[in-house]
Amino acid sequence: MIAFLLTIRVRSGAHDGTERETLKRWLDRYPMLSDKTVHSWASSADGSVTCHWGGHSADHLGGVRYSATEREKFALFGGRPVLWRNGEADGRTSIDPKTYLREPTEWSQDLDGRHVVVRVDNRTVHVQTDAAGLLPVYISRNAEGIQISNMAALVTPVGAQTRPRALAGLLAGGWSITGEPLREGVERVVPGTATSISRDGVVTTAHLRTDYAELLAAVPDYAEAERLMTSLARAFADWPGRETQLALTGGRDSRVIAAVLRKADITPAVVTNAFAGQVGYPETGDVQAARHLSMMLGWEHSATKTRETAAVYSRTHSVLELLQLTSAQTTSLTDIMDVDLEPVNSLPILFDGVAGEIGRGAWTAYLGGECPTGQTVDEMAASLFEKITPGSPPALLNGDGKALIYDWLREFSREQTDRGVALADIPEVLHLERQASWHGPNLSNRDHREDTASLYLSPRIWPHMIGRGGGGHVDGKFNRTLLQSLGPDLAKIPYETADASWLQDNSVGATMNEERRRNTHMIPVEPIGAILDVARTAAHSHSDHPAWDVLDRKRVVELLERDPEQIRGVERYQLWSLATALAMPEGLR
Repeated sequence: MIAFLLTIRVRSGAHDGTERETLKRWLDRYPMLSDKTVHSWASSADGSVTCHWGGHSADHLGGVRYSATEREKFALFGGRPVLWRNGEADGRTSIDPKTYLREPTEWSQDLDGRHVVVRVDNRTVHVQTDAAGLLPVYISRNAEGIQISNMAALVTPVGAQTRPRALAGLLAGGWSITGEPLREGVERVVPGTATSISRDGVVTTAHLRTDYAELLAAVPDYAEAERLMTSLARAFADWPGRETQLALTGGRDSRVIAAVLRKADITPAVVTNAFAGQVGYPETGDVQAARHLSMMLGWEHSATKTRETAAVYSRTHSVLELLQLTSAQTTSLTDIMDVDLEPVNSLPILFDGVAGEIGRGAWTAYLGGECPTGQTVDEMAASLFEKITPGSPPALLNGDGKALIYDWLREFSREQTDRGVALADIPEVLHLERQASWHGPNLSNRDHREDTASLYLSPRIWPHMIGRGGGGHVDGKFNRTLLQSLGPDLAKIPYETADASWLQDNSVGATMNEERRRNTHMIPVEPIGAILDVARTAAHSHSDHPAWDVLDRKRVVELLERDPEQIRGVERYQLWSLATALAMPEGLR
């Protein structure tokens, strides 16, 4: 991982060392890195541009370094980028920082994967973000100049106020629905853009991502998608000195990825997480299915356990401080349940099945029920709001909080239709945007332990997943076709839940757990009581917290007075979000 702080000073005068001290303070508070070294670069001509960074050393990265210099040029990258060359993905050139010393025209349009690239020459600062928004980058401006970082805490002004709309999103759905950081004074750099900043502070932005309307109109080619995913998998895994892993469950999407890895001749170490509270823990359905699949594939499998003594339960405030350091303070505790607050000795490339639901109904697959619909923008916004914030159990938000979310959904829907997206496709587009506003920030909290390779989140794959209604209207055809082509033997292994029987042909897909669930001797109990205690304490201690401006006090009191054994389903997620919002520590500086 890397944490960087880039400063472009538009006023004359030497830097006073504040930026270096800011990063040092961040590293000192960050428990996941044993190396606290601050590296620095400054433009020699006038010192108007500086970059400070810290992170894993080359020893953890197979000898790779994140930065390179050449005369008045400086380049730095983060994440796991790949480059497309003549239709094939190249994973080796993309991890040589000298690549980015070249003019952006030689590589900018060809980057894929989770990444950020910084390039500085004697004229311009160039900052490029990945199109899926998997590595968030943040920017702040003041009278002195501009600061940019992949850690929002490093560029958030002291004493910054809370954005009510971002807070309402966290409390409504567990993430910043709008994509905004929690604190004012800092903005997120738009995903899929190349931002150029002149030495006098003039900012220009080029959008690199294909318009959604064009993606949705594309004609899917499943054979081409298979070829692209196989090439991309080989490129992601091509980082010498680093282990390749696959996060495999008993579900649909990671199984397709397993089939792709086999086609690419990649042999990963397979990992499956079991959480306290799941049926059959620690021998959950996911663990059993993944173990069976691994045996068929001849791959090593291990299960990790998130116990009731995990840090998220026993050291909740320390986990919240981690979120404050590495996220925009809009990631819920529930999305970092498996974090271990200790430095790690290895940094694998981790393949996952995240976002496979894009190709099989998006919101319907992810949250269940019917896909949001509407004949007008207002109706669509109302339907989306109901999907994100269902009426039962009652939402945590009051009328003002609900209005903030609904108004943004209406604005988003209108903007997309103005850009040529059909009204019926708005839910699909919002779900793609959700990968940047929910999944991307969450990955930053895990940078210390892995670089993630998400094949479904390559924009080059999206036309084949959602083109001609493939995502929302031809439910599951993309996933079904690829698995039938690459791994029909894997499809025969029963799935973890009845809902996971997404293959239409029962001879190809089956279900596993109805009988096992009926006969299980254990009723799962998540140790939610620890989170309830955190939320209760924070609610009583912070009566003036800005969250109360968007919260329904009566509903919050009702939830907090419940016995933890009675908190189930959606209410669990509400409690996680409430504890996150009320107990999150304030800024770094």
